[in-house]
Amino acid sequence: MVNFDNLIGLKLDEAMDILNQNGYKNINIINNYKHNDKCDSLLVCAVRECENEITLVCGEFYVAI
Repeated sequence: MVNFDNLIGLKLDEAMDILNQNGYKNINIINNYKHNDKCDSLLVCAVRECENEITLVCGEFYVAI
């Protein structure tokens, strides 16, 4: 069982890997941002679980890693 709160703040690909490893296959992604060339990371801002479906709400941020 995944604690969905732990996905918040992760990069989208990291969150997708965790969900796939735990058997979640029905994943929707909502991109809630206006693209900015200065931003370098797509991060998970919110996670919603409805029945057998997971929705990841993502935003674009400058993280300079």
